[in-house]
Amino acid sequence: MRNRYVVYEEKDEWVRSTTILGRVARVKAGRDVAEKGHPLRMVHLHQIRTRLLDKDGLFISNKPIVDGLKTWLRRKVDGEFTQVPGAGLIFNDDPKHCDWNCTQELAGGRDQKITITVEIEDKEAERV
Repeated sequence: MRNRYVVYEEKDEWVRSTTILGRVARVKAGRDVAEKGHPLRMVHLHQIRTRLLDKDGLFISNKPIVDGLKTWLRRKVDGEFTQVPGAGLIFNDDPKHCDWNCTQELAGGRDQKITITVEIEDKEAERV
């Protein structure tokens, strides 16, 4: 039981970090918050890791990051679910608004890094 809660907390930290860094990158690039019905956006995630994952593990490890890029996140506050602002780079991660892929490479040392690139409707890429 305890391990499950530790994993949930780590995933939640990834969502929070992605939300904050994504907002900063979006504002710095001068982009508006993504709205419902925007053209399909492509999200590319590239991980530099100390240990490579299999394909399903790689996609699962990136899911909290993609969630943090959404305009609205669903959170439980005082026992009830509510919406809180996300990064606003994609409206939602459903197939109408977003497609995403991920790649990985082996790190040369102990440094790990994730690069997120969001292709926006005017074909410019935003790097987070």
